[in-house]
Amino acid sequence: LAMFMPLWAGVASPEQAELLVRRHLPDFMGPHGCPFTDQVYASPHPEFEHLQWSYPAAWPAFHMLLVEGLDRYGYHHEAEEVALRLLTTILDRYRETGKMWEKYHAIDGGIDIPVERYPTAPMQGWTAAAVAVLGRRLGLTQDAVA
Repeated sequence: LAMFMPLWAGVASPEQAELLVRRHLPDFMGPHGCPFTDQVYASPHPEFEHLQWSYPAAWPAFHMLLVEGLDRYGYHHEAEEVALRLLTTILDRYRETGKMWEKYHAIDGGIDIPVERYPTAPMQGWTAAAVAVLGRRLGLTQDAVA
């Protein structure tokens, strides 16, 4: 997903943005958010089997940047879809567990993700920020997300 940072920063040309969105965004659209990578990659660290920022982990902090970048270039439908998928997942897990989590499984919507260094941690500030930012983007009120 880091390839979408130029949209967030506003430095991509319209042609580059079009290529990213049309050609690459579909590879990252999981049912419950966008995993940071499009597939599982082998860890370069012999002591770890998995990569923390790899598939299928969807990181709320990066979703805020992705949504803002898509909106900046006029891809409002795609931004809304990205926001809705992750926000729905965050709120569903919150209702189920009473907690917000550091990252989510972009495919099954859970919090059980392959562990590299530590398991998924509860209540991360960026997840709370993502609820506020993505919720506002979708026009939701506090009552709607509570």
